[in-house]
Amino acid sequence: MKQKTPPPQPKSKTKPIDLKTPQPEDSPPTTLPTNKPKTGLIITLIVLLLAALGIVGYLAYKNYQLKISSTLSTSPTQTPTSTQPTLKPATSSPTTPETDTTIPNWETYTEPNFSIQYPSDVELSFQEDTIYLSKWGPTQKPETEFYDGISLSFTIKQLSNQTLEQYTDTQIQQEKDMGFMEIFEEKQPYQMNDYSGFTYTTTGLGTHQYILLQNPNLDQFVEITNSTSDPTNQGFDSIVDQILSTFAFAQ
Repeated sequence: MKQKTPPPQPKSKTKPIDLKTPQPEDSPPTTLPTNKPKTGLIITLIVLLLAALGIVGYLAYKNYQLKISSTLSTSPTQTPTSTQPTLKPATSSPTTPETDTTIPNWETYTEPNFSIQYPSDVELSFQEDTIYLSKWGPTQKPETEFYDGISLSFTIKQLSNQTLEQYTDTQIQQEKDMGFMEIFEEKQPYQMNDYSGFTYTTTGLGTHQYILLQNPNLDQFVEITNSTSDPTNQGFDSIVDQILSTFAFAQ
């Protein structure tokens, strides 16, 4: 005989008992206190401390600078007479020459025997042992005799057991014997740039002045031939005088 299963009991509508501590319905949630206010205060104090240290350091540095400046201004070794140059008369300078023959914008030719300056538009050329300085004038034509322009030559020669005057006399006699040239101006003493010598002038296919100057330190001399001609008044003679004023034997 089967047993009857008892009918299910109706579920109770009673709410489960909450074992937690009851909280008031209107009470806000409880939060733990934070340290933010204290942290901000500490940071502020650190910034103020650093600023104070910076101000103190700056004031100490300025005070140190004032002490250094005061010491330098009163130091006996820092007097103006020890640091400032004193003015001297111009005549007392041993390094400044009394005369300067250098001509601005001119070229300078230097060799072991002598040096010379010349304008940049004057041509410098060489032929064996002779140096030539030349410039054509406005009327000079090519492939003709020279009759317009600057013409200078410089040749170093040895005396060879004779005086400069003896050599000059021999040269003049040879000019006369050949008959190509006539003596326009006879031999006469000549002084140029503190060098002594002789000069004479010949004519024939132009006028040529010969200047012979002895080297005061060696048994040699320079023979300068000036064949300059200036028919149109270009001032060539003045330029030649300036060129010759720069001539100097090597020391």
